[in-house]
Amino acid sequence: MAVVFIQPLSFEIRPHVLSWIFVNLILLVLDGYKNGNKKQLFFLPIIMLLWVNTHSLSILGLVTIAIYNAGIYLEKRELDKTLLLYSVLSFAAFLINPYFLNGLLYPFTQFGIISGNSLLKSYIGEFQSPFTGKEIEQLGSKYFSSPLLIIHLSALFSILSIFRSLIQKQFTDALLLAAYLVLLYLATKNYGYFFMVSLPLIVKYTLSWLESRKVKTAKQKTGTPDKKKNKELKKISASPATNLKLFQRISFTAIAIAAILSITSITNGYPIFRHSPFRFGFNADNDQLPVEATAFLNKHQIKGKLLNHLDFGGYLMAQYNEKVFIDGRMEILEDEFFKNYYESLTIRNGIQSLLNKYNPDVVIFPYIKATYWWDYFVSNKNKSGYKAVYFDGLSAIYLKSSTYPQFAEITEKNILSALDPNAANRINECIETSKPQGLLVLLNGLRQNQRFSIADQNKASYCFANGFTTAAIAYSVTGIEKSTIHTPNIFKNLSIHFRDKKMYNEAQLCEDKSE
Repeated sequence: MAVVFIQPLSFEIRPHVLSWIFVNLILLVLDGYKNGNKKQLFFLPIIMLLWVNTHSLSILGLVTIAIYNAGIYLEKRELDKTLLLYSVLSFAAFLINPYFLNGLLYPFTQFGIISGNSLLKSYIGEFQSPFTGKEIEQLGSKYFSSPLLIIHLSALFSILSIFRSLIQKQFTDALLLAAYLVLLYLATKNYGYFFMVSLPLIVKYTLSWLESRKVKTAKQKTGTPDKKKNKELKKISASPATNLKLFQRISFTAIAIAAILSITSITNGYPIFRHSPFRFGFNADNDQLPVEATAFLNKHQIKGKLLNHLDFGGYLMAQYNEKVFIDGRMEILEDEFFKNYYESLTIRNGIQSLLNKYNPDVVIFPYIKATYWWDYFVSNKNKSGYKAVYFDGLSAIYLKSSTYPQFAEITEKNILSALDPNAANRINECIETSKPQGLLVLLNGLRQNQRFSIADQNKASYCFANGFTTAAIAYSVTGIEKSTIHTPNIFKNLSIHFRDKKMYNEAQLCEDKSE
């Protein structure tokens, strides 16, 4: 349930989800062995063989196996030779990968990136620790409804569970909780591993604490030792839930909430309610990846030296047969190169140094996110040497004018030819409409699909910035009409437009709707 709650941090199909599954399988085998099922250890080397050839963080499997060896030794004061044998076999299976020993060393390179204070780490949000005060300060009061709060509460419960496990001399549990808490501390992106490993243990020790409080209260009331209760309390460390009714209630509640969130995730009610940009489905996400822009490049056979945004690198590598400028493989980026790229995104006109140095023929980027790139091309429209030939709800493509004289620059006339000619005339009607927001979006998601047209909102912003006012209003109207929910950002753009036109009545109406 907690994983579902924090999914707005990273709700998309990603390879590390496989590692979440494999770490669960490793724990299932080891926990079963510790509770008496000796045959389960046979699966350890098999799981490690599959894991090491699936995802780079398979080293966590070796770490988890090592923790069980150390924990059982501390608990029994002797080595478990059977477990040690299968641990060695698991390590041997780990080495059966295309990179042999480098497969073992590679994760340390990744840990080096997320554990330091490099520029790269500061740029990639998921590489940053969830325990810095900076993000809490930025969130303000929104912190109390953010996934970050759940992570912090879970970390607190994890610390308390470590103390409980040490008191009960369950050293395996204590080591697991501590190791994966440190992993979470290193980077937000590790939250999945932390929750998968820690949640069952947090539940276990929270329930044992509740049971101990119950026993203590019973003793205080009777004034005499309750031997039966004391015996039960001693067994708590080996039992997932001694209070069956409480456990069943918690389980039922978790299942019910997870079912509601699952349904509303499929209908997009939940991600829209949480202001997540990701939508449910198994197709490429046009709102996050340059699907349409890449298709445009391929259709018109536009080739040449490329300058792309980092977020687009992976998709372009897969779908566009040209060498990309940069992509998401952080461990191969040189510091000086990344510094130049970073400054182009964070300093006004910073992209000019990249243009001068690399002289690209094609520039493709998400214009809402890479605002300084976009600002440079809009502000230097007649002297940059580049022209806008394509835009959609995410991407803009600029071509070098001297290399591609055959491509016409985007004009408002061309844009309007593809739009509903009456859309802009419905603006007053749209301003008067009222659509659901907040909790209503989530509730409506239980019965029907929810929609929010990010693409039309972004296209309107693009047109406003380029002075294509009629097209911008048409896209704004289309976005409002397509969406089943309230669209405050579209109204915010409209309020600015109407204020510039000294249409103060309309501006105030839109501003009220933008809050």
